[in-house]
Amino acid sequence: MRIFDIEEDRNFAWRVNLIKRTQNFICDLEIDLNQGLSFRELHDRVETFCGGCPILILPAPKPLPPDLFGFSFRSDEENNYLILYDPLLTGNELMLVILHEFGHIVRGDLKGKNRLSLVGVLEFLKNKNSGIYDHISCRGTSGKDLEEEQEAEFIGRSLFRCLIDSEEQVFNKVWSNLLGDH
Repeated sequence: MRIFDIEEDRNFAWRVNLIKRTQNFICDLEIDLNQGLSFRELHDRVETFCGGCPILILPAPKPLPPDLFGFSFRSDEENNYLILYDPLLTGNELMLVILHEFGHIVRGDLKGKNRLSLVGVLEFLKNKNSGIYDHISCRGTSGKDLEEEQEAEFIGRSLFRCLIDSEEQVFNKVWSNLLGDH
């Protein structure tokens, strides 16, 4: 006879809800995970989903701290979402970081947050003498932050599935097309 573990049941229910919420986001983005979208198409759908707010994706000016691969924020200068990633990342690792940040954007995690200055963030990353690091790092270790991070990760990995063809990951071609088109 199995004794039911209440915590295990809560975790199961949370996972089921996570899958349902992710499926709803995917549906809202009008994505068929078997369709094989280009990164550009996915990027445009996420921009449209968040009201046409541009999403800029930039490498950080130098490698990020070891516990940080990338981060996203709303710019206070413009009505933009910005994703900064560690410039040492390449290929699938880089794509997963960007898609994880897309997960935060479609979840709405950045809407209620303080907007940051792109110039201030870039200056901080060069000098590491600002409090911005406290705002962007060391998240996701407990409670609501952990759930946000786990859900953004699940959404990102779900989106990643639509960028993979049957033979290989199409990231390099798509990324070069994106950079060439903008």
